[in-house]
Order: sequence, then structure tokens, then C-alpha cells
Amino acid sequence: MTPSVIPPEPARLRIGDREIPVPPHPMSRDSRKRRHIEFVVTGPDLCVLDPLPASLWGMSALASVLCAGAGSVGFFAVTLLKDGGWAGIIFGVGLSAVSVALLAVLYLVIKGIFRGKGPLRYSFDRAGGTLLIDCRHGLGKEYHVEATYNSSDIIGIQLLYSGYHHISHSSDQGQTNEQFFTYEMNFLLADPEHSRLHVCTHSDWKWMRDVGHKLSDFLRVPVVDQLHHGD
Repeated sequence: MTPSVIPPEPARLRIGDREIPVPPHPMSRDSRKRRHIEFVVTGPDLCVLDPLPASLWGMSALASVLCAGAGSVGFFAVTLLKDGGWAGIIFGVGLSAVSVALLAVLYLVIKGIFRGKGPLRYSFDRAGGTLLIDCRHGLGKEYHVEATYNSSDIIGIQLLYSGYHHISHSSDQGQTNEQFFTYEMNFLLADPEHSRLHVCTHSDWKWMRDVGHKLSDFLRVPVVDQLHHGD
């Protein structure tokens, strides 16, 4: 007899007489380890999933490196085009193309710093029955609305194990390896065509479970706990 594999049944959320299957696959491919979001209660009927302040040091350092690289490559290209003969001209043209490519990447990095969308903020108003999703653009302090939902659109909170990650870092001191698991939080929605809304992914499963249950109590909806950790 040929053995057969029976796939596991997805979790089901029961609401009244309805049974709603909960998709078991992760929504995010993010390999983020550090948590980038915080749960804040701002009033009796108000709470926020608020992005933690992000540092611009990494992107600024990358912009500096690209700027220096483009300048250096451009300088050598001009020198070769001027004094290097035919071989120098050919090589100089190639270096010029590299310099232009570095400048194009530099432009995208700077555009991301000053105009790119920041992380999303989720603001709940239980009295008004709304969820407002907004974010900042670039270095501006003003928030721009990305989406709004009725609180009744959210029928559950999914806490889901989303994978194992292995990242290698190379430096002058050698290579280091980082291994960790990630978990995600999704809102389960009443709309069958758009049944989940991804909220966050990181490796802090204790925070994920704690905040998941706090949101569950706040919104008065069930939690589908699929973290497979700490049970």
C-alpha cells in the first residue's frame, strides 16, 4: 500500500453559526528580529500600535558610502579618459557607467530618507468603532491616512509562527551567524476576499502573545494562537 500524507486542517474560527477557516501560511516574508512596534493605551476607548522611533544612521551611512564611492570612481574615470589612451578611454567609460549607477542608487536612498513611507501606525477608537491606519512620509511629522476600517470588520486576532531565519554577517573580524524564529500578528477580517490584514513580524513571541490578548480584550474578539511556542 502506498502511504499517503493527509494535510493538516486549518484552524477554524467559530462565530455564531459560522465556521471560518483561518489560513495557516504566513503573510510576511520579513526576517526582522527586533520588534519595531509598541502597544499603547491612550484612553478608556483608545489604543495604538505605534511604531518605535527608527534610527536614520544606517541609511545615512549608506548614502555617505555611495557618495564617496561615486566620487572616487568618477575621479578615476575622468583621469583615465584624459590620460589613459584608447585602453584608458574604454576603461574610463566603464567606470563612468559604474559611477552613474552608484549615483542612481544614492538618489533612491536619499529619496527614501526624505520622501519614503514610514512604518504603519494602527489607531483604535472603540467608542467610534474605527481602526485608522496611517504613516509618516520621510522626515515629516504629519501622518497620512493609508486605510480605515470599522472595528466590526475585525473578527479575530491571529498569532502565527512565521519561520526560522539564518543570517550571516561578514566583517574584518570574521563571519558571525545569527539564528532566530519569527512570529507575526494578523487581523482576521470579515471580508472573505480580503480575510487577513498583516500587522507586524518579529522574534518576540512573548510580546506577541501578550499584546494579542490585550487587543482581543479591547476589541472583544477571539485570539487564534498559532505561535507554537511557550504552550
